[in-house]
Amino acid sequence: MAARLFQLAAFWAITGLSHADASLCPSSTFADAIPSNSNITYATDITANSTFGDSHAMSNATSLPEGCAIGIEVPSSGNSSYHLALFLPSEKHWNPRFITVGNAGYAGFTAWKDIGAAKYSYYCGCSTGGRQGLKEIQMFPDDFDGAFVRAPAWWVVHLGLWTSGANLPNLPQNSSHHIFSTLASAITDEIIRQCDPQDGVIDNVVMEPYSCRFNPNTLLCSPSSNTTNYLQPAQMTTLHKALNDWVDDGQTFVFPAPALGASISSWLGNSAMPSSMGTGYIQNMLLNTTAAYHWTAFNYSMMAFWR
Repeated sequence: MAARLFQLAAFWAITGLSHADASLCPSSTFADAIPSNSNITYATDITANSTFGDSHAMSNATSLPEGCAIGIEVPSSGNSSYHLALFLPSEKHWNPRFITVGNAGYAGFTAWKDIGAAKYSYYCGCSTGGRQGLKEIQMFPDDFDGAFVRAPAWWVVHLGLWTSGANLPNLPQNSSHHIFSTLASAITDEIIRQCDPQDGVIDNVVMEPYSCRFNPNTLLCSPSSNTTNYLQPAQMTTLHKALNDWVDDGQTFVFPAPALGASISSWLGNSAMPSSMGTGYIQNMLLNTTAAYHWTAFNYSMMAFWR
């Protein structure tokens, strides 16, 4: 698909906007460049300095150059599909570069106004987009001239469960074991203090997290310690769960813990519920239901879906 899109961009650079009296982007122009089972949902003329939006985008792009906006719907199974969109600027606005942007989380969208034209093509993606990028360069190494791949989200079946379940030990907020985000800095500082020297250079960067034997008991509150920077015994149990691999009730490994030195704010905080990324995964992907799902209904029997 990426090769087809780059072909489409190159073709547009040659033929697009060559006839002032015609539509800037008739859908028939692009029919041969997309999969035969897909549909062009829109092919819209964009005039200079105009505004355009897509129903899947968070907001409209403004001050766009002259060009063509295209939406494409591609079936991915018997009852599902994915949506992609392109902005193809006119030849005078194209800088001979083409960029494809991967998803964030379970969906994503490129800022239309940031897109220009293409002698070189690049891929950029983080999280889900990072995974898509690694798969792209593995299977189709000639598609792009370069790839910016960040934090690829892998092993999604396990990761989705972990995203919902990892901070359950820190809920509810009114429990004695809850760790508020105000303690995150103190915990991170202590991890860095113990684990930074592992690489022989003290620079506030933990370069060898897996060789560090972190002792969290130094954070345990004592009669003489400052209670704002230390943890009570019940909170220590929560911290232990946050820093160790996630296992189910039968001690079966589910997903690895974050490396020491990574931000711990994802597991601590002031939210009254787990991440919607995780609960959304359980409802829409794991259970595949339109019925409402509440995070308090989580139980380890859900693990059977991926075993």
